[in-house]
Amino acid sequence: MAAKAKTGFSGLDKSKTLAENTVNAGPVVLDSNVTFTAASPDILSRGFFLVDVANYNEHDHFYLKDGGGIKVINGADFGSVYYNDVLVGAVTSGGPYISVTLEPGITEEAMTAMARAVTYYYDGDTPSAVGRVVTYRILNMSGAETSATMLLKLKPENDLPVFSGLDTQSVHSASQAAPGVVIDADVHVANPDLTGFKGGKLAVHLAGATATDQLYLSDGHFSIIGKKLYFDGKQVGTVSADGHNGHDLAFTFSAAISDAQASQLAEQVSYRSTAASALSGARDVTFTVTDAEKSSTSAHTTLVFEADAPTLLSASSIVSDPFATLKAAVSGAPDDLSAVFATLEARAAGLLEAASHAHGALGTDHLPDLHLPTAVVDYLDAIGSSLLDHAQSAHPALVHELSDRAQALAAHVHEVLHPVHGSADALI
Repeated sequence: MAAKAKTGFSGLDKSKTLAENTVNAGPVVLDSNVTFTAASPDILSRGFFLVDVANYNEHDHFYLKDGGGIKVINGADFGSVYYNDVLVGAVTSGGPYISVTLEPGITEEAMTAMARAVTYYYDGDTPSAVGRVVTYRILNMSGAETSATMLLKLKPENDLPVFSGLDTQSVHSASQAAPGVVIDADVHVANPDLTGFKGGKLAVHLAGATATDQLYLSDGHFSIIGKKLYFDGKQVGTVSADGHNGHDLAFTFSAAISDAQASQLAEQVSYRSTAASALSGARDVTFTVTDAEKSSTSAHTTLVFEADAPTLLSASSIVSDPFATLKAAVSGAPDDLSAVFATLEARAAGLLEAASHAHGALGTDHLPDLHLPTAVVDYLDAIGSSLLDHAQSAHPALVHELSDRAQALAAHVHEVLHPVHGSADALI
């Protein structure tokens, strides 16, 4: 007697074990050899292809993958599934299931290709030892059903520790180098395996370090006493390199250290210089962390000390004294002179404020582009011409006094701007 032909899903592996890092990398086909044979002609009519999963969690994702004649075109709510360019169903997937509403007239060949397109992706780092029960199922609206199951297991693999929040550059002014700076106050360290850092290490290396370079811990939860590392007064490790005089700063953890605690330690790492001259240039700083499984990861930032920015000059600080004497002279003067002075004062204040901020933002090399000498000359000319035009005949004594004060103001403005711009001839 001939053997009875198998129907439904045949050849589906009863169990399968996938490595964690393999399914972290992208969707993996569960079984490329499974086939489907219909038990009755109508099993695929008005039917559904379902992939159900038991013992799943939020990190488990199932899809239909393009290939073997299958093509999925995703829309807003569902995808359209084609086999050799013929529409065979509408699919929803991505979570712990796949559901395909089958088109009438789908063939066994198309159904086999769809079963072989089932893929699995895991986006977590701590897979459960409990197997997922994956069921391939055809369900007809008349109640007919056929199914097969696979026990899917994940083999945990070690994940490297990770850094986040470490800035590309750690930029400071040159004057901060001597008192010291925190290199990065919001760097974060994590061990994705959730096993922490006991027995691990944190090391910091400054490229090109000399005897004037000092790495140390700023004030915080962690502190160093001799060769011992303490967390809130409890010893949690040893100091394997002290960071002094160009050496690395490195710690070995003897106690359980969580991700948060390892992050706090990295955030306290600081630098100062004992050099007699100001620092210049940029150097690479390497943070290396080793987790409980002895896996290491390094991350980098560039330590930069810039020349101190020019001090911004405010209009009030530049001209406060000359303005005060000018105001005193015009106090109680007739309205025509008071109005002239108020206009000129406002103009001068705006001019000097703009010059100050441009100087601070652009630096002295760019100041000539602002044509400040011309502006200053125009201002001084306006003082003289306005006073003469409006009041010389009516108030000769007061005009003489105001002219003297205006000259004093001009001299003061020149003294302020001269160091960053040029000679007196360029201004007046």
